[in-house]
Amino acid sequence: KKKFSEIVIYFKNLPINLFKEFNKKNFQNNLIIRLQPNEGVEMQILNKLPGLKNKYELQLTKLDFNFYRNNEYKTDAYELLILEIMHGIQSHFVSCEELEESWKWIDPIINGCKITKKKPILYKSGSWGPEESNFLIKKDGREWNKYN
Repeated sequence: KKKFSEIVIYFKNLPINLFKEFNKKNFQNNLIIRLQPNEGVEMQILNKLPGLKNKYELQLTKLDFNFYRNNEYKTDAYELLILEIMHGIQSHFVSCEELEESWKWIDPIINGCKITKKKPILYKSGSWGPEESNFLIKKDGREWNKYN
């Protein structure tokens, strides 16, 4: 099983869709940010085929930006981190001020859990998360972007 991390942002459909009957699979334009491996950005959009004879025929177009060329050595995340430490680059580490600010953000969440006496829902590492996450996203008519 191949492991990867990415963020997929689906763009909202327009209220009036001239091409609805031609978009049989109900595809949504999206932006994919690949975190690892093979870091990059991809945008998938449906667009009308150019020209007059195609009328309203749609095609999937992928705009793909990959940070590495095919023959270029890809450094592992930890290799890069260690190399930057050796060169005195500290941008991957938080300062005291950043740490204090992050606690200002998380403290209300911890206090809220104490007040409501609700505990975080645990789930197995590497899984899609707890079943409750499905209810959270489905209430807005959305679903997770799952891969086989």
